[in-house]
Amino acid sequence: MSEKEKPTEQESKSEKDSAESKSIESESDEQQENTEKPSGKIQNSMNNIAEKAKAATKVVGMKLAKIFKNPLFWKIALVGLIFLVCLVLVDVVVSTVTAFFSFDTFNKSTGKMSSLHGVNGDSFYGARFIYKDDEKASIEMIEDYKQLAYTLVVDVKDYLEIKDSQGQTINLENYPNLPLYNTIATNFSIELAKKQDKSFTGTTIEESTKIVDHFGLKNDEFTIVLNSVASTLKNNNVIVDSSSEEDVLNKLNDSFEKEKYSKYKTAFDKVYVKDYLLKDSESVIEDIEKQNYLGMIYMPKTNVIFKEASYGFVVPENAEISVELKQKTNTDIKTLKEKTKVDSSWYTEDDCEIYEADNLNVILTTFTAINSSNINELENPKSIYSLKQNNAYNLFFKTTENNIYTNLTWIEMINSNNYMYLETISDVPFNMAEYVVEY
Repeated sequence: MSEKEKPTEQESKSEKDSAESKSIESESDEQQENTEKPSGKIQNSMNNIAEKAKAATKVVGMKLAKIFKNPLFWKIALVGLIFLVCLVLVDVVVSTVTAFFSFDTFNKSTGKMSSLHGVNGDSFYGARFIYKDDEKASIEMIEDYKQLAYTLVVDVKDYLEIKDSQGQTINLENYPNLPLYNTIATNFSIELAKKQDKSFTGTTIEESTKIVDHFGLKNDEFTIVLNSVASTLKNNNVIVDSSSEEDVLNKLNDSFEKEKYSKYKTAFDKVYVKDYLLKDSESVIEDIEKQNYLGMIYMPKTNVIFKEASYGFVVPENAEISVELKQKTNTDIKTLKEKTKVDSSWYTEDDCEIYEADNLNVILTTFTAINSSNINELENPKSIYSLKQNNAYNLFFKTTENNIYTNLTWIEMINSNNYMYLETISDVPFNMAEYVVEY
């Protein structure tokens, strides 16, 4: 072959490159085609699955249709639904009953207690609580003693002379808070405390009023007070030179006969009264404070029949109280549930023992020992002594024989002819509230 007929080396290389390029393009096109659509086998498998799914769905649909058309299915479904509803109702009832009978009305953070299922405002004003409160009584007695000291000194001011730091005479009537009155009150309160407790060594009016066990003055205490006042005036150099201590004492005795001193001349137990009033027909008595209770009195605003009553208590450790449910009708007192001793074991974290009275059938009439024009009059606690001083005593309590108001069973002196009450006896403050009542 001639050199002209022989392909050059360069031409051969070009032809080879061209062939390889076409081969690569062919492979690339094939790969692209394979990625864009599944192979024939995969496509056939997918088609078979779709057909089978369609057929299965059709079969299931036909079977469900037959089931739904079958009356027996609906009967079974209805029974199942009823069973499910019953389970839910049982759960609700159990939860409600558990909550109802769970003693969870004592608030540990506030120290107060509420009724669980007590009387409502549909038939009751609420309940009246009577209790002893020595701390509160002490504060009230201090103010009362200072007022008595002021009144006595003003009555004998003609025999006295007090000067200020500039040497000017002070008008005693214009200075009710003068330190002199506190000194006088402190001195005679100490004498009164010593009369009651010969071993008393206190030096303050606060200490003295906690020892004296009554408001006001007993007959044999008048002289103690007046002698102490005269002596204090003499020792504080406020008696005018021309007058003796005896002159001032005589003047004090004369003054003490005046009507304005009558309110001091009757001794009263250090007892308080508070009404816990119901807000509406659904509410119960709530947030009852811890006190040394003498008892609780129901205050119906219409005639009611009490069927059952139970009560819970929280008593301090190493203490014991007694409780007794009673009814007073005119002068007759009837025990509705026998007296029971209650101690700290009655209330624990997990349980509460209750004082319970069943089958009472107690007929109560409208409570009358209440101010119908001012129902809230005793919503804030008041001492029985202050009620007497403000001429409100006879509305709430009955009068006593010989005008004696100490060492009395105050729970039995309510000025109503028919009432039910829970009487309690204790030496310490405690909590109590209704548990469940029915009327």
